[in-house]
Amino acid sequence: MKATRVAACRAAGRRAAEFLRLAQLPTGEFRTVLSVDPRLVLEPVVDSTPFVTTFVLQALNELPAADLEGLDGTIERALGFLSGEQDEQGLWRYWTKLNPKRSLLPPDLDDTSCASWTLARYGRHARDCSALVAANRDGRGRFLTWVGPPEEDNDVDGVVNANVILYLGGRPESARACEYLRSLIESPESELGSWYYPDPLALDHAVSRAAYHGEGPLRDCREHLLTRVSDRCATRPRARDPLSSALAAATLLNCEAEVELLDEQVDHILDTQCGDGSWPRLAFYSGPRPPLPRSVWFGSEELTTALCLEPIARYAGAG
Repeated sequence: MKATRVAACRAAGRRAAEFLRLAQLPTGEFRTVLSVDPRLVLEPVVDSTPFVTTFVLQALNELPAADLEGLDGTIERALGFLSGEQDEQGLWRYWTKLNPKRSLLPPDLDDTSCASWTLARYGRHARDCSALVAANRDGRGRFLTWVGPPEEDNDVDGVVNANVILYLGGRPESARACEYLRSLIESPESELGSWYYPDPLALDHAVSRAAYHGEGPLRDCREHLLTRVSDRCATRPRARDPLSSALAAATLLNCEAEVELLDEQVDHILDTQCGDGSWPRLAFYSGPRPPLPRSVWFGSEELTTALCLEPIARYAGAG
């Protein structure tokens, strides 16, 4: 059974990679859309951002060399696009330089950390912004989302803090943020831990990603993460979507858990792949900035596909 599932993952991964190759925009970007509808069905609008491209590049980086044939140009264009969005301070903003809304938001640590980490994984040189990122903390040592606004006009978000630690690693400036994330993971109230990412699995995924890729103190969260993922999957077995399954599967892989639940999530991801190799458009994050109520949601077929591709590629590679 495991060999059959691994073969199915390999085949699904090749189809997904081909979908992403064809879907890439001429700029090298991978599309995202926004909508006032959390299902992203009502009047979706294309919204140019570097954020989605970071997840596509991470997913493609998990494919075996044999399945990357024909994708060199795709990856190179995406890296060039991402590099080109870094500003003169070394930071990134949510909206791209081509987006007319760009000036409405200051640089942020979420996009900056994800872009910096992704470029580093590919060995692509970028201006070092780690000192600026590390200094952007509140009075309790947690990382603030936005660069520029004073603390009282800023916010602290669990997923954003996890993504910053993914980039910075275990330097001293990360210690209080690690404590903050551990407290969220150990707390039943942690569903409130992220404003921008409504699905609690997004917090589990982000913390596990930071831990897996090098931040030692967060590895203490492993047992709590496994329990959280198991509980969440048990409470919504019929209502789950492939995006939630992808976040759950990636978290289990990051925790190095070879459990039946992982097989179930992978099977669900495989069962929901579309004929063109993509997965359906689903909302991954939301806005605007707090304290305003959530009123806009973001996602795309490209983003869901990237998030689904990463765990099935890793599952196949481990098999």
